[in-house]
Amino acid sequence: MISQSGRPPKLRTRPPRTASGGLPSGCVQTMTERKGFAGMRGKQSSLGTRIDSVSGDMEIISQARFARGEERESWVDNFSPVALFAYNRPGKLRDCLSSLSRCGEISGTQVFLFLDGPKNEQDAEQVALCLEVASDYQDCIEILVIRQATNRGLASSIIFGVTEVLRESETVIVLEDDLEVSPFFLKFMNDALGVYRHDRRVASISGYWYPVKEWPRLPETFFLRGADCWGWATWQDRWETFEPDAAKLQEQLKSRGETRDFDFGGHLPASKLLEKQ
Repeated sequence: MISQSGRPPKLRTRPPRTASGGLPSGCVQTMTERKGFAGMRGKQSSLGTRIDSVSGDMEIISQARFARGEERESWVDNFSPVALFAYNRPGKLRDCLSSLSRCGEISGTQVFLFLDGPKNEQDAEQVALCLEVASDYQDCIEILVIRQATNRGLASSIIFGVTEVLRESETVIVLEDDLEVSPFFLKFMNDALGVYRHDRRVASISGYWYPVKEWPRLPETFFLRGADCWGWATWQDRWETFEPDAAKLQEQLKSRGETRDFDFGGHLPASKLLEKQ
C-alpha cells in the first residue's frame, strides 16, 4: 500500500487495540529507516542444493549476477529476498520484473524466480519465453531461477517456494508474475519487516488494499485481522504457524464462532473460499 501522495506512508509502531482489548494479527504497512537484517549472501548454493534434494524434478536454471563495474561489500545482506512465482505469461513476468527494477532496493535484493512446469507443449513454449525474460534482466536484478519439470499448480508452488526460501532467510517477500509494484514497494516491505520482526502479533505485511469507498478516511498505515496475497511478506517464525488444510481451518472458525469475523463482519465471504479448496 502506498500513500495517496505518492510518498512512502509514515510509521505506526504499535498495533491499535481492538474493542475487546486484544490486538489484531494481520497486514501492517510501515516506513522507517531499515536496520540490518538477516541476508542471503553465501546461501544461494545451499538453497539450490536443498531444493534439488527435496524435489528431484526441479532444476536450478540460471543465476544472474548484477554488475556495475564496481565491487560491493554486500550483495544481499541488507534486504529481504523476494520469491517470485511465474508460469506461462512472459509478458506479465516482464512487466513485473520491470517494475521491480525501478525499486531503489533492488540492487541489494536476491530474487528467487520459481517457474512452474508446463501442462502441454504450448505452455512449454511460453515457459521457455519466461526464461528468456528473466535473462533479459540479469544486468539489473540478481535472479536465481528454479524451474519445475512438471506442473505443481500455483498454491503448491507458493507453499513450496516460500518454505524453501525461509529455510535460509528470516524473511521473504512474495510476488506473483501478474503484479506490478510501486517504486516504494521494496522499501515499504523491508521497513515493516524490520519494525515488526519480534512482534509475533503481526503475521504478515500486505502491499495491497481493496479499493473501498472508505479509503480516503483510512490512515496511511493500519492493522487488519486478515491478509492478502497480492504482494506480501512474512517471517520464518510466523510461517511456521501456517495451516494449509482448509477443512481444518473451517472447523476451527466454526468451533470458535469466528466465521463472521473471518468474513470481515459479513462483508467479504472469505470463508466460502475455504469451502472451495
